Amino acid sequence: MKPHSQQFLGLILVALLASSAYAQEAPFEGAPSEWTEKIARAGLLWGPTEPAVRLETSVANGYFGWVVASNDLYIQGVFNGAATKGPSHRARVPSYLNLLLKDSEPYASAIDMECNAFYRRSRYSAGLFKHIDVEQTIFASAIDMHILVHLITVNNTLDQTATIEIQRSTGDASKDITFTSVAENDDFERYLGKTNIPELATSTSTAVGIATSKPAVVKVPGQSSQTFAFVTAACTSIDQPATADVSACAQTHYQMWMARYGGGAAVGKANPLADQCAAWRTRYAGSGIDVEGNLPLAQSVNSSYFYIMTSLNPDHAPHTSLSPGSVATNGYNGHVFWDQDVWMYPPVAYLSPVDAKAMMEYRYARLQGARLKARSYDPPYQGAMFPWESAFTGEETCPEWAATGQLEQHITPDVAWALMQYYLLTNDTDWLAERAYPILKEIGAWIASRVTPCHCRPVRMGAACQYCVDGVIPPDEYVENVNNSAYTNAAMQVALRWIVEAAHLVGEKPAPEWTTIADNIYIPYDPTTMVHPEYDGYDGRQIKQADVIMMPYPLGFDMSAASRRADLLRYVNVTDPKGPAMTFAMETIGFIDLDDAESAARYFPQAYANIHPPFGVWTETPTDGAVNFITGAGGFLQSMLNGYGGMRVRPTGMRFRPRLPPDTDAITMRQVAYLGAAVTVRATPKSLTLRLDKGLPVGPACPAWQVTSTTTGTRVGVPLGTNVALAPADEYLLSCLW
Repeated sequence: MKPHSQQFLGLILVALLASSAYAQEAPFEGAPSEWTEKIARAGLLWGPTEPAVRLETSVANGYFGWVVASNDLYIQGVFNGAATKGPSHRARVPSYLNLLLKDSEPYASAIDMECNAFYRRSRYSAGLFKHIDVEQTIFASAIDMHILVHLITVNNTLDQTATIEIQRSTGDASKDITFTSVAENDDFERYLGKTNIPELATSTSTAVGIATSKPAVVKVPGQSSQTFAFVTAACTSIDQPATADVSACAQTHYQMWMARYGGGAAVGKANPLADQCAAWRTRYAGSGIDVEGNLPLAQSVNSSYFYIMTSLNPDHAPHTSLSPGSVATNGYNGHVFWDQDVWMYPPVAYLSPVDAKAMMEYRYARLQGARLKARSYDPPYQGAMFPWESAFTGEETCPEWAATGQLEQHITPDVAWALMQYYLLTNDTDWLAERAYPILKEIGAWIASRVTPCHCRPVRMGAACQYCVDGVIPPDEYVENVNNSAYTNAAMQVALRWIVEAAHLVGEKPAPEWTTIADNIYIPYDPTTMVHPEYDGYDGRQIKQADVIMMPYPLGFDMSAASRRADLLRYVNVTDPKGPAMTFAMETIGFIDLDDAESAARYFPQAYANIHPPFGVWTETPTDGAVNFITGAGGFLQSMLNGYGGMRVRPTGMRFRPRLPPDTDAITMRQVAYLGAAVTVRATPKSLTLRLDKGLPVGPACPAWQVTSTTTGTRVGVPLGTNVALAPADEYLLSCLW
């Protein structure tokens, strides 16, 4: 099979799976010739027609998010509505850049993932049998996060002047922000507004300033081509000093862009799209996953990573975070759940540590909200308990009618797990002491106050107790108020053991009860069947999504292979087939770990079956739910990176044992960030190579490396910049010789 050459933002993955629901039967047929090279390397997705707005692609940069053709624009961190009563939700800004071309008919549209730009090509009717090609290029700037750009290029091949009316569709006035016009001239207008309802009575509304180009009638002489720029800029009171005039700030960004590139009148200075492409590639250069095989899976993986990464921007910390519906929608009100920490965090942590660090900064900045959440119970808990849903303040924003806000509590040890992943990948002890441990010790205090002694033996039998956790909702949200969720209790055990280790690493004395609870927490288990019941009294009913099967991965809970297989076989048969796709990613990983390639291949297609053409947009379930559901994208990427790629970070090193997906020629994990190095592992059916290069300085750099075959015990030194050949069938541990 002919391999595909890949270059995509730093994350490229091609694999073979022709049954993908996303596969395009003829990906090149009818496409503009200028796009075909990027289509071939899975860097551009296109279609001759655009889908309904619900399944449209988006342009975003982690600050702005806009679903193409919609009237709704969102800014990361800007919410309106009372916390749990409104509830708090993303505040809608009218989309001033939703520009329409009168008398035109689109014939090709694309999302360019290599440049983070959307293209639409149309034929403008200039009279009977006379047509002019017009291309719209829309992007959220990778250079200045405060800028959205809409370029309109008119290629007038006729002899007479073309006059095109550009109209703007912003929809109704925002119900979330009351905007007032504060300045205007022939080219642009300025608006200033504030969110109408603050999240808490004690918090303030967010001010939003907008500077935006006016729509216009453009004239292009015959036999010429011109590009016109329309720009929207925004600033808010959460990203500017308290005394700043945010509308003036927006105007400054607007004018700086126009001074460089030109606009209103034809663009004739620097090339804005070329600069956008260069900046976007620079941000994600290097890291990724390449699987040589088939284009459809490459498109699925690339779009999955693209939509996650365009929802992040480290320059916007501590507000940069991941919501299930991406930054471009109000899905799930734009709130942050465990989806961020468990489902989407792993691929970001391995491939983009700068973004991963910013995501944890979101948690650190909202630690006080977690403390208040713990105190809100009767009797109050100690430490910090992260809310099931959080937005701006970090306090609970789950709608008050939903029991999950009170009872789905595994999110707190899930946050501890995410903090552990970042530390193990970077060995950044300064960050551990300054950012992570202040969170971790409060999580430890919360767990100690949350558990209750149970199953106690009398004095004559040793006077020992286990620890139980009653009254929770597990990841399987089809049940409520159950006791001893196996996943929740296992997450607490893993968190406590990590917290004790972190305390020693930063020179603190851990609370002795943390170890006692970790060693004795009760986790339901049936030794006869070797199955972990999902909770006390579980009767085999249908479950919503992956739950118990997530204990060994991603949590790292220790269990035998026989027990893991028993759990998988028990729960794959009772999981709702219409549930969210992340489940199938975890089933795939579980069977890969058990060397059951046949079962893994059976569930793998379902791990990304919820991707929709032509732009790779995710839905939560096969036909419904949140859109664009990047939680599913995160699970799917884990099935490739940590499943078939076999990568797992451990305290002792980076474990890897790549397996090839069905009908695949090779797989390469490229420049994974680990201990200051960029780790590349490439596997084919007959070879395995390892290469280390200098990586991002996100922590102390390892001075010397070795790789050990855990199969044979053979050890090999790994100098930087050298390809090291390894036996392809073995499992390996890459470790640093500090």
